[in-house]
Amino acid sequence: MRRMAMSFAAIAISAIMAAAIVTLVGDATRQADQLLVALRDPASRSIVLRTSSEAPIQASTAKVIASLPGVELAVAFQQPQIATTLGLHDSAAAVGYVAIELLAGRLPIRLTAGRKPNSGEVAISTRGAQKLRMTVPLATGITSNRVTLPVVGVFDVEDVGAIGDLLNESIIGPSGSLETFNTVAFLARTPADVAVIVNTVGLLTSAGSGISIDYEPRAEQLERTVADANNQSVSQVALSVVLAGALIQIASAVLNALLQRRETARRRALGFTRPEIVFLGTFEAVLLALIGAAVGAAGATYRLLQLQTTVYPAQLAGTVGFLAALAALAAVPGGMSAAFQDPARILRVP
Repeated sequence: MRRMAMSFAAIAISAIMAAAIVTLVGDATRQADQLLVALRDPASRSIVLRTSSEAPIQASTAKVIASLPGVELAVAFQQPQIATTLGLHDSAAAVGYVAIELLAGRLPIRLTAGRKPNSGEVAISTRGAQKLRMTVPLATGITSNRVTLPVVGVFDVEDVGAIGDLLNESIIGPSGSLETFNTVAFLARTPADVAVIVNTVGLLTSAGSGISIDYEPRAEQLERTVADANNQSVSQVALSVVLAGALIQIASAVLNALLQRRETARRRALGFTRPEIVFLGTFEAVLLALIGAAVGAAGATYRLLQLQTTVYPAQLAGTVGFLAALAALAAVPGGMSAAFQDPARILRVP
């Protein structure tokens, strides 16, 4: 209480350090999470197998691959056909008509009108209907290979990477029980599962079978690189903050010891031992550091919660405890300096 300025300075130093560390880690975690979410985009987790009509993919092979734990969604497609609407004589206004079969997961379409098609019926995507200039899709039909099929549903497609791209401007119908497919599209659960699925495809298909595989081979590597780089960057900046704060705390402790030389000398004259003098200085530094760190961590936590960033209680407790331990170490040089002063010389009155 007699050294209010020094006490508030010590509290402020700890508060600033705690706020900086908590804010730094929180902001870096939020940015890394956002970047990792982008890297885990469905487009980076998509795998598309294509083959010619002369050597199609066997249904049994596609179903084995679709049963892998890393497969979130799998859809098989027949050979697409050109389709147009009745009475529209425009060769440029055509979309693909394809029979599909769901192998794993949930079909990524949402009906906006009508119902799901049965045998001999089709559903059309919203973009496909716009391309065919269908004002009321359910009131008309489509023509493919001189066969007319009624449109019973209109659907939108979810963002599921390559599967969504294949369905986005298409007319679809049920495939029934097919033995072969010309295209099979998979959505992996994580980028790391992409390599597992691709390797399984290589094991189940013979060399030279004419199957092409489209996927992002660097998805897993990019994810790991971003995560490692973020951790390294956060550690370096946090270490810089801690080192700078430690130097300031050491200088503050030494200055505090110099300012209270006479008080320390009186204690020594009254019988206080050197270890007790060091303990008193360390206890004071730890107490002030705990107060400041708690205030700084609380302020930084409030800001992060306002930004909807996840804050871990263990991190907050670790930050406060670490700064208290750092304050104790920083107080030792000043305490040792005060403890080994000669009380007779300092208390001598000229």
